Amino acid sequence: MVDIIDASHVTATGDGLRYAPVHHPAWFEIDPHGPAEADIMVKVTAPSGATVPCRIMRTGNTFRCEYIPVEVGHHTIDVLYGNAPIIRSPFSCETYDPSKVRVTDVDYSGKINVPMGFTVDASAAGQGDVEAEVHANGRLVRTTRDRLGNNCHRFTFIPDEGVDHDIDVAFNREPVAGCPFKVHITDPRQVDILRATGSAPSRKSSYFLIEAKGTPYTLRDLKVVVKAPNGETVPSQIVHTAEGNFKAEYTSPYTGRHSVNIYFAGQPIQGSPFYVDIADPHQIRVEKVETEAVMSQETGLNIMWGDANKADLNIRIIGPSGQNIPFTLLDTPDGVRVNYVPQEFGIYRIHVLYGGMEIAGSPFTQEVRGGGMVSAYGDGLYRGEEDMPAIFWVDSKGMKGELFVQVDGPNSIAKCNINPEREGLYAVTYVPVEVGMYDVQVKWNNVELPGSPFHPRIVDARKVKIIGGWQSFLDANNQVSLRVNETKFIQFDCSEAGPGRLAAEVTGPTGRVPVHIEQAGKFHNIVFTPAVEGDYKISIWWSDIHLPRSPYVGYAVGTALPLDHTNVVLTGRGLREAQVKEEAEFTIDGSQAGPGTPHVSLKGVKNNIDVGVVAIGSNKYRCTYTAHTTGAYLLDIHWSDKQVRGSPFKVNVSTGSDASKVVASGEGLKTGILSKEIKSVIDTRRAGPGRWR
Repeated sequence: MVDIIDASHVTATGDGLRYAPVHHPAWFEIDPHGPAEADIMVKVTAPSGATVPCRIMRTGNTFRCEYIPVEVGHHTIDVLYGNAPIIRSPFSCETYDPSKVRVTDVDYSGKINVPMGFTVDASAAGQGDVEAEVHANGRLVRTTRDRLGNNCHRFTFIPDEGVDHDIDVAFNREPVAGCPFKVHITDPRQVDILRATGSAPSRKSSYFLIEAKGTPYTLRDLKVVVKAPNGETVPSQIVHTAEGNFKAEYTSPYTGRHSVNIYFAGQPIQGSPFYVDIADPHQIRVEKVETEAVMSQETGLNIMWGDANKADLNIRIIGPSGQNIPFTLLDTPDGVRVNYVPQEFGIYRIHVLYGGMEIAGSPFTQEVRGGGMVSAYGDGLYRGEEDMPAIFWVDSKGMKGELFVQVDGPNSIAKCNINPEREGLYAVTYVPVEVGMYDVQVKWNNVELPGSPFHPRIVDARKVKIIGGWQSFLDANNQVSLRVNETKFIQFDCSEAGPGRLAAEVTGPTGRVPVHIEQAGKFHNIVFTPAVEGDYKISIWWSDIHLPRSPYVGYAVGTALPLDHTNVVLTGRGLREAQVKEEAEFTIDGSQAGPGTPHVSLKGVKNNIDVGVVAIGSNKYRCTYTAHTTGAYLLDIHWSDKQVRGSPFKVNVSTGSDASKVVASGEGLKTGILSKEIKSVIDTRRAGPGRWR
């Protein structure tokens, strides 16, 4: 008798089948629509091919499945009912990481009716939607989005009110780290004085910016008087700014509320006097810092005011994954209590700023461990560098048992050292000897820990190789040779550096320079264009690790060579001859020909041949082609639409040698007699050109 299992009526629903954030539980439910007649089996496969542990819990006639993704990207979910896939299985779930979203190139200050903007880079966060809103006085401000490619977006808006604007960015409706944040908008028609801060630190320079309202005036028209709480006058001075306004600077040794009177032509300006609270962050004390905490249980610290006086208090808590952690503030008789609830294992950093200054001891660290079960945590479970020690910790919560750890690389097993640090806590260190995805298996009493096996990505930034070597890009001063308004191409071979991503940042005399990274197979191109003459700093990372000697120093010269196609230099055998089915190559050197790009074509009587042209830096290009038929071809090369010297070239394509067509015959190939001449015949007439030996 054979049991017939019908999986067509079994359904699965839930967000865990579509989108899910990494390092957070994702779930879905399986409904057999009646009593289950067969076993439910679920397999979740990560982008790397690793299997993600999935927990199946039965509730009545339904099954709840939970898993925790740790990789960004496409996950495949196979759901089987009695070894038969259910409807729509396998499912596809895209995982994402909002903490990888970066907000850059922010215009933090501006004026009404002048466009402002910011860039949101979600290229490393996975698939998802980027949303941004700008508010002024609770009113939504219209924004315009430009899609830059690779999930990067540039948002712009035009403020029409002279008030601070709040900018909020979300990824898949989850807040991005550091958001919301403020940008300062001023209205030159209404603002006399721009206060830097409402509070300031003691014994540190403070200032006001005084802005004209269209009426020209000089230093003699202005007077600033700063009074301490005890009535003493605090020395101050007024200086010109580069923008044509004035800055009033002062340094007070006192704490408390100070008054700042600003006079124009002997009369106080509108709003004067202004008030500033001077505080002393060194008087702040932090108590009851719980250096160890338990996941999902409230923890925090106490901040005591002491004699610091009133000032702006800013708290920022950063979790192990780099995200901002929400917190609450509770007033106490002597200060304030900071509370938060950690949701992951690892080290949390609490930054405390008072009056704009970080207090002594900040950031404060707290180590969060799991409650009631053995857990593993630490960077060594997620990332590492070849030939560098990677470390993580296993916390047994004081339970007795045996710890087992095995670290497997792509082609090797890494030696592990397990060192007890204190009761129940073990430090595990291993040194990876090759790059790639590793498997770290952690067991306690022969039972896998949550998340095991872990899959750290091991990289080696030293193995990122620049095509042509750095010397080919350096000038006589050992600096990267750059030219104003000339695009710079730097190509790297990252095939041996391990699973990672190439990142670059270029800064020049006017700040950051836009950088594009192009990938073609194992090669990565860093492309940027210097806009002004001067020094440049080129920083390059592989998986957030600086390349050796990075940042590199370059200098852009301002005078470009005039366009002269006669100065193009051509080299390489591929200019004259090639063999069938073998790649031929030649080089175009336009470094002395002025601005321009090459155009190359290779035409024959019966067919044309595609020529690949790849920039290798300094206005030089590597050209390759592969012919499939013999004959004569014309190679035509232009530089900025002008034919270079010697073009067109005649290229002869001949057949290559074919050893399989060599025929050997004769009795000497079968038998021989000692001391007698052995003869054989080798016929190479059909094998093409070549030599035999």
